[in-house]
Amino acid sequence: MYKLAICDDEQAFANNLATQLEEIMPEFGLPYSVSVFTDASLLLEHFKQEKNPFDILLLDILMDKMNGMDLAEEIRELGSPVSIVFTTSSKEYSIKGYTVQAINYLLKPVHLDELRAVIAYDLRENHNSRNLVFKQGRVWRKISSDDIQYLEIKGRKVAVRLLNEFAYYSGKLDELEQQLPPKQFVRCHQSFVLNLKTVQEITRNEALLKDGTSLPISRAYLPQVQQAFLSSFSVES
Repeated sequence: MYKLAICDDEQAFANNLATQLEEIMPEFGLPYSVSVFTDASLLLEHFKQEKNPFDILLLDILMDKMNGMDLAEEIRELGSPVSIVFTTSSKEYSIKGYTVQAINYLLKPVHLDELRAVIAYDLRENHNSRNLVFKQGRVWRKISSDDIQYLEIKGRKVAVRLLNEFAYYSGKLDELEQQLPPKQFVRCHQSFVLNLKTVQEITRNEALLKDGTSLPISRAYLPQVQQAFLSSFSVES
C-alpha cells in the first residue's frame, strides 16, 4: 500500500489535490490511500505515534500555526525517511528545502502532468525498488522484481514472465515499468522490458537469457540496453 498525505490549511486546495491524485494513481497499478490534513500538528502526531505512517507527503509551505517547512523539520528529527514534496506559490524556500531532503516543489496551481511525474519518480526511486504490485482480475499480486524475467505486451494485456508462469496485467507496459528498479530493468523493444539479471549475453538485435529464451532488441533501444547491461556488472559487484 502506497500511502499519500496532503497537508494544506486551505481545504479547497487540499481537496482539489486529493482529486488529482485519485485521477492519476490508478495509472500506476498499485493499491494506495490518500489522506488529507488541514492542520500540520495533527499530521505530526501520526509520525509521533507511528514510525512511518505515510510514504509521501505533499506539504503546503505557508500555513498558519505550524508551516510546512517547520513540519518537515520536525518529521526529519523523528528519523522518518518519508518523501516530501512542497506545494507553494513561491520558490523562495527552495534552498531551505534541501535541509529536509525535499524531492521536489510544485507551484500552485499544481498541474496534473507535474504531479504525475513526481509520483512516478518517487515510486521508482524510493518505494517500489524490490516489488511489482498490480491487480490481476479481482486480486492484487505482489511479485519480487528478482522473480521476473521480462515483461511483454500481449494483445491488450501485459504478460509478466516468471519462472514457471505468466502473470497478466490489464493495463499499459509503461505503468508497470515505472515501478521497476531502473538499474535492473531496461526497455529493449516497444513490447518488451528486460530484467538484466536474467541476461546471459546481448547482440545487436537480441538478448539471450540464461534459460535460453531470446528476446528482440530494436535498433532504437540498443544503445541504452548496451549501457545498462555493462553497468549491471558494476552494480552486482
